[in-house]
Amino acid sequence: MFLLVAGVGVSLAVWIVFAASSGPNAPGVAATTGASGVAWTNFNNIKLEDAAVAQSTVTNVNTISQYLSGTTFGFAIPTGATIDGIKVEIKKKVGLTTPGAYATDNDVVLGGGTEVGSDYADTTTQWDASSPTWATYGGATDTWGQSWTAEQINSTAFGANIVSKFNAGSSSGSASSRTQVDFMRITVYYTETSAGTGGGGLDRRYARAVFTGYAFPRATLFIHEKGIPVAQYLLMGSDGRFEVKIEESDERTANLLFTFVDQEGRSTPPRPISVRLDKIQPPQVDISPPPTIGLQKATMTRGESLVLTGYASPRASVNVMIDGRVVDTVTAGTDGKYSSVLNTIARNITIGSHIVSVKQRFALTVGESGISATKQFFVSAFGVVRGDFNGDGAVDIKDWSIFVAKRSDPAMLAKFDLSGDGKINVVDLSIFLGLFRAGR
Repeated sequence: MFLLVAGVGVSLAVWIVFAASSGPNAPGVAATTGASGVAWTNFNNIKLEDAAVAQSTVTNVNTISQYLSGTTFGFAIPTGATIDGIKVEIKKKVGLTTPGAYATDNDVVLGGGTEVGSDYADTTTQWDASSPTWATYGGATDTWGQSWTAEQINSTAFGANIVSKFNAGSSSGSASSRTQVDFMRITVYYTETSAGTGGGGLDRRYARAVFTGYAFPRATLFIHEKGIPVAQYLLMGSDGRFEVKIEESDERTANLLFTFVDQEGRSTPPRPISVRLDKIQPPQVDISPPPTIGLQKATMTRGESLVLTGYASPRASVNVMIDGRVVDTVTAGTDGKYSSVLNTIARNITIGSHIVSVKQRFALTVGESGISATKQFFVSAFGVVRGDFNGDGAVDIKDWSIFVAKRSDPAMLAKFDLSGDGKINVVDLSIFLGLFRAGR
């Protein structure tokens, strides 16, 4: 996106690169193919993970199976995305086997009934005879020795094939192994680059800086310089990874402000970054944000629970800190959402005002984040929560309406005098607004 940054007289180009994954997907079509080898029976059983299996009985005479092929995986990788890796997982075992004999992989390749790229067969590990066991081939940064396009991955012809092999081992005479496959699935890892109008590929003649990290899925990233919006992007990657590239015609020092907002509207503290846009050695800066945080309510009676929620990097360990002390550790879900419920008595949270914040230890990369925005909450010894003028257990706009309408009513002094100085004035208003904001 090309935007004029006020006060610097240059056009700032911003690209964002989404590192994402799709899957694991199951095949929509299965088949047994090949000019030689033992055919697979019930090959359609690989489309579901259940007790039903595809089977091929390989022997000391016919030592390999045909291709067991899965295709039509239903991928919808965005056009123009870069394919970073392909992971194939196959759940397999051997059934009835002649004592001393065993089975191994003969071929594990991509393609629909034909070989494409590298063969990742594990020709030494014996198939488990006790129960179906997962085997993994390839990975997030492995393209199997082949360059792929999104169109090839999305094609119904794209898929995976496995050929099983009989090994006589210590057996003698006529021998066989019933090789069985329960399920097959594929995950594709890709990077998608998004640019605004007027964008193109990054030109090496320009000064650049690169910002990377792990946020939370569906976070919105806001970038400002000198109070002027530079870019706003929705981070769609399912694992929260992102890469932002900023490019400009001339080298200079850019003072940028990065803020992440989760899908429920909570934001991280704005993070200022001063970076040199460089043509020769563009800097790369990790700007992984801390989690967001919100409170169910900001005032409670001793014995009630403090309930907080927010978003972190998927599967991250989130430390909850009250007054700087870690009191709980929870794990974020695959969507990044976490929650913590803390009973004020069980967690020894005393009567009075407290500050709560969170930070995370990333699951998908090393290290931990900075500290989140802080929230203030108040624990009361009484059954009536401070600022809760209508007794519904929350401090919200309804209580504000009551405060405005009845602030001159002497009968409301006990409730409205939040400072305890015997008067209703701007001090009480300030306290109420703090309680109201803390619960948002």
